[in-house]
Amino acid sequence: MKVNNGNQLPAELLGAPVRKRERHFGAGTVLMRQGEIAASMYFIVSGRVLVERHEPNLPDPIVLAELGPGQVVGEIGVLTGQPRSATVTAVDDTQTIELRAGTASWKPFSGLRAIAGERTEATRARIEAARRRQRGKD
Repeated sequence: MKVNNGNQLPAELLGAPVRKRERHFGAGTVLMRQGEIAASMYFIVSGRVLVERHEPNLPDPIVLAELGPGQVVGEIGVLTGQPRSATVTAVDDTQTIELRAGTASWKPFSGLRAIAGERTEATRARIEAARRRQRGKD
């Protein structure tokens, strides 16, 4: 999800029944680690983050995305109920708004569900391409 309204939260997030708090991450700080339980997602206000997935049969992590202002990260695990599918690290000093459901439902985020599905498919394609490259090196 990307919005163009001066780095404000999208309308569907503004009125959502979730807890919101500002979070700052210095460059090099990990926002979330692959395999962790997903309890929140982050709306990026400023800065950039790198999304990487570690695969046991590959020597280096697979870079899935670099995200910036107006984008959301961490939504896949939150919306699917699965552990984090990637590690996210701040590339620059990054200001975010953390969205945490607590006891509320994530149902208001129907638009994010479609994005999560697209990112999941893109992740699978990148992992498979990296595996093919690695097999070619063996």
